[in-house]
Amino acid sequence: MTMTAEYWEDLDDQLSAALSSFDWSVSDGIAITIASSIRRDPAHALAPVERMLKRLRRKRRFRSIGLVADALFETKSASIAVGRDYAQALTDLGYLEASARMLEALAQWPALDNENVCELHGMRGRVAKQRHINTTDPTSDRARVYLDEAIRHYLTGYRLDLERNFWHGINAVALIMRAQRKRIALHDVPSAEATARAVLQAVTAPRAASRDPEPFEVATELEAYVALNDQARAIEAAQRYVRHPKADAFDIESTRRQMTEVWELTDETPPGSDLLPLLRAALLAREGGEVQMSAPSVTATLEKNFGGDFQYVPWFQEGLRCCASVARVESKLGAAKGTGWLFRARDLFGGDSEEQLLITNSHVLNVNGDSGALRPDGAVARFEMVNQVTALGKIVWSSPVGDCDATIVKLAGPPAGVKGLALSSVPLRLDDVSQKPPRLYVIGYPGGGSLAFSINDNIMLGCNERRVHYRTATEGGSSGSPVFEENDWQVVALHHAGKVRMPRLDNPALVYEANEGIPISAIRTAVSGIQP
Repeated sequence: MTMTAEYWEDLDDQLSAALSSFDWSVSDGIAITIASSIRRDPAHALAPVERMLKRLRRKRRFRSIGLVADALFETKSASIAVGRDYAQALTDLGYLEASARMLEALAQWPALDNENVCELHGMRGRVAKQRHINTTDPTSDRARVYLDEAIRHYLTGYRLDLERNFWHGINAVALIMRAQRKRIALHDVPSAEATARAVLQAVTAPRAASRDPEPFEVATELEAYVALNDQARAIEAAQRYVRHPKADAFDIESTRRQMTEVWELTDETPPGSDLLPLLRAALLAREGGEVQMSAPSVTATLEKNFGGDFQYVPWFQEGLRCCASVARVESKLGAAKGTGWLFRARDLFGGDSEEQLLITNSHVLNVNGDSGALRPDGAVARFEMVNQVTALGKIVWSSPVGDCDATIVKLAGPPAGVKGLALSSVPLRLDDVSQKPPRLYVIGYPGGGSLAFSINDNIMLGCNERRVHYRTATEGGSSGSPVFEENDWQVVALHHAGKVRMPRLDNPALVYEANEGIPISAIRTAVSGIQP
């Protein structure tokens, strides 16, 4: 079978649609098809597949990149650009030795132009930098060798063109200043401050040429201000960076990683307390962005008001209010079992009662402690955001795991000033598959640890009257968490379970990786006629 231009164009369209909707199972399947098609007929594959590799890179689908690039190399139809994408994927997957060997081979590629020579130095610097970061003791001999190698590659790339290769220059600056913080002696390196100023001058010079800067240029400017300890300008540059229409999840995650791993910024002190929440917020706003934030990070992110047209802040602030209503359900000895959350009785049962009740899964809490669950008299609710622990009282209503998997219980003393979560009155729908699918967010205690936002692959996959499926990432301990719709922080479901091979709601003969919740509408129907 000959692979025509139309065939490759159709695959590209399918891949683009799958990536845009976060349907990783479909995009992974398309990557397998691309690889097998290359092996059947590689003659005209290179140009369209290069485009598809770039799409995969923007969504950080590194395993798929490796699969496709490997097929191109096997059929001897790869280009230097494919090799760079392959090495990038290996690096981000943590296969640093494989990446280093690939880059060493690419450095021997015939007729390399200056741009590729520069890029290969940058990528080899990235591998050495990551090796240095990964060492337990950054002052060990092995870590010093990696650090020296990374700086050497970055400086070599930078010096090939001081006016254009400023990205390499700022990476060298970051590592030189890291060495200074760690008291690691370096030899024959330039002044970090002088280099940062030169980089800043180079990266801002083109602005006068009546063109908009690229995302990596603004990111370089941001990093240069961090190096020069100019916090006000760093924050201003970060605001421009996260609002940049071309800055995707790959770009912003790379910057966030650089700020935490190399610069060692934290949420507790400036400039990290300003920059890191902003970068995480930008990831939240990007399709494909992956974020899980702990309680201190939630507070830092949601309380920041960065002004201007950064439109997400009111939404974040409402999310912070919701965090106060979410509790870790644990034994009286402190062993975590799951998550529960507060709501007003009248919002579910009708009537006018303002009493605060707590809901969780019945496999977390039930009257007899069946199937490993806690009993109310042996459990407490720990509200981490308001630092309050309260005993549980009488169970109002409970439903088996196979039905609604829900238990509603009274509290001995609800936390003061906490209003509870708003329940959606609109049934979940997923009618028009051609439209962007709704997003769903979860707040809970993954792994029985601290309160966290789950904002990862967060799209709704399907729903019916009894169940809703979504990709929002969760872990053990998230059972019983509230599932929120994307606009007004109204609870649409009670998180219940997750499976790698979950039968699809629209076709149970097929499976996908998904989490499952019980729609609030289903619970409201089940409790009809009950008075708490």
